[in-house]
Amino acid sequence: MMATDENSIYTDLRHYQLPELNKQILRPDDIQVHLADLSARKKLRSGVIGHSFLNQDITQYSIGHGPLTICAWSQMHGDEATATAALLDFLNLLTSEQSLLKDDWANKITLHILPMVNPDGAAQGTRENAQGIDINRDALNLQTPEGRLLNKFIDVNKADYAFNLHDQCDYYGHKAVDAVTTKEANHANELISPVSIAFLAPPYNAENSVDHSRYNAMQLIAALTQSLNPLVSGNIAKYDDEYSERCFGEQTAAKGISTILIESGYCANDPNRQLARLANLYALVFSCNYLCETLPKAKQSAPEGYTAIPHNIENAWVDLALRKLTLYSYLKQSYRVDLGIRKLSRFDDSRVVYDIGDLRNYGAERDFDASEYEFQAGQSLLVEDEIHLDKASYIALLKKGQNHFVGNSSLINNVSGLPIVCNPKEWHEDERLLRNVQANGLLLKDKRITHALINGTLIDLEDEELFKHPGN
Repeated sequence: MMATDENSIYTDLRHYQLPELNKQILRPDDIQVHLADLSARKKLRSGVIGHSFLNQDITQYSIGHGPLTICAWSQMHGDEATATAALLDFLNLLTSEQSLLKDDWANKITLHILPMVNPDGAAQGTRENAQGIDINRDALNLQTPEGRLLNKFIDVNKADYAFNLHDQCDYYGHKAVDAVTTKEANHANELISPVSIAFLAPPYNAENSVDHSRYNAMQLIAALTQSLNPLVSGNIAKYDDEYSERCFGEQTAAKGISTILIESGYCANDPNRQLARLANLYALVFSCNYLCETLPKAKQSAPEGYTAIPHNIENAWVDLALRKLTLYSYLKQSYRVDLGIRKLSRFDDSRVVYDIGDLRNYGAERDFDASEYEFQAGQSLLVEDEIHLDKASYIALLKKGQNHFVGNSSLINNVSGLPIVCNPKEWHEDERLLRNVQANGLLLKDKRITHALINGTLIDLEDEELFKHPGN
């Protein structure tokens, strides 16, 4: 049985997590040894039910023998692996001697799981399959073998509930329920928080109707959201419910199946999304226990607990916001702007100027009041001989305005622990920063260089704590 204390629950769940799966991308080779181990356990039934476009096995794992059938699948998009790890953790939990599920769950529920729908895409780290097709846009045409297999998996197993598991972009945000209005806020950080996990009961028609099965999905999501809030500090949102006929969530819901979309999202200092992974595991365990006890309700309007979940806002979040920074045009005209800096993608460490102007509607991981600062592009340092770059010497260069290197970068021995820029493709010689270029430059206060912006990282050159860390 699951513990009642929330902290104990999370601790207990972590015990079942497979540590080797703490990765951004999971490829078929990463999970095979764990699937082989799980398949050898007596409680679990497994079998290959089809193949990918490149003829990789796709295996179904089943457990339980109850009348209520739950189907769950992940990594339909090959670069969305968070829930795959969670599904393997879930199978590990279900086949262990001490389950956190209710004692009689297996007499009430049958679970069927596909932990990697798109092994070809997973092997290449791409969203699409080997045909270049987004499987989640193939629910009607069924031109991908993976789409045909998933469609059959849902139909043959006569699913009552379906869990469609994905990852979403880092930069989704949500407005807190009790947030002040935009006019009352100084900037977006008072309004916007990142979304660690998002839910949706997908619509089954363009009218966004609610039938019996969709109501049940909404009711489960509402209960789950309330229970899960402490783990993710309330950073839960409702995914966009705009109807998309060609997607599997909508088509599964159209079959009268209570469908729950889960989108794993961002948490600070958690690039491998281990918080979202734990949240997925909790969601699966909670849902099974909930469905063991809760009878479906014949209602056809969205429950209040579901409608109260804040909406998922796309592109509402940046890694760094510089507020009211003074820039200069090539004509030496000055103007003040906000700069929003973020990665091009989850898997790209290069940070660029994502947006520029009035960005009060953006939240930020780090929000910096730059109203007393002006921007300067900085100067290059030609590398012709070996350079030993420790923290003190590097900061000295930055304070002189030399913030990027050109020439033979292999001659630089960087032991500073700080990022450097070598041979940039573009530089802001006219003192401006533009969208979609790497975020580099210097910040001056009273004509004194106080901060360096290096590949989107803001370094306070006058921070004494900087010298107390390794890399001196």
